[in-house]
Amino acid sequence: MQVVQFESAKRFKRAQEKAGIQEYSFRDAYELCAFVASEIQASRMNYSKLAEKAGIWPQTVSNIANGITRSPRVSTVLPILKALGFEVFVRG
Repeated sequence: MQVVQFESAKRFKRAQEKAGIQEYSFRDAYELCAFVASEIQASRMNYSKLAEKAGIWPQTVSNIANGITRSPRVSTVLPILKALGFEVFVRG
């Protein structure tokens, strides 16, 4: 597969890098869930505190972090990422 990148896209990417913005791309819900699980674990934040910040149940955070929930709803994942300090932008 060959990827063609336009000059405007290159400028946008340079601006992101300069601003310290990291972009992630996921092929499917499983990759996204694995990323969220790893970020939960890396944060070393108490599941109850994280759940409170995200407005969800602590057991839900635990299930995602431990791989029990393999494809959570977007409405669950986005608040967790925001509680971890991520700004989330979705594009297709």
